[in-house]
Amino acid sequence: MKAVPYHDQVRRIAAVRDTGALQIVDEQDFDDITALASEICGTPVALITMIDAREQHFLSRVGTDLRGTTVEQAICSHTLLEEEYLEIPDLRLDPRTLDNGLVENPGVRFYAGSILRDAEGLPLGTLCVLDMEPRVLNDFQRRALKTLAKQVMKQVELR
Repeated sequence: MKAVPYHDQVRRIAAVRDTGALQIVDEQDFDDITALASEICGTPVALITMIDAREQHFLSRVGTDLRGTTVEQAICSHTLLEEEYLEIPDLRLDPRTLDNGLVENPGVRFYAGSILRDAEGLPLGTLCVLDMEPRVLNDFQRRALKTLAKQVMKQVELR
């Protein structure tokens, strides 16, 4: 199921473009944060994403060669509607994601994402982790993911 668009989608998309983050490619600071998220959460995949009108762009990635997905495939789009964080222990059982192509192939089962918000509070993307097995994060892992997401935004603001 495609996520319902954020209530102020035009302003949100403009903010994504204004950050200049869509031009970020292979930057070590982001790669370090993504690697740390994967390590702390014990997941094979971690991503820093920014979501515009049509695409989810991967600014940094661990465990996949993909550089992005369509908005329709973006599990992270659902996270943008949350206050701070979204965790889905088994994507096959959640109505928001059970028909997502990534659940079918390559078989993603678990998702946890923390929102990347700009200074005005607009959700621009996520720091997320994924696994091919259903699971849940513990409290330490959730806090760490949220803290690392704030560090991602600090790095975006510095550019």
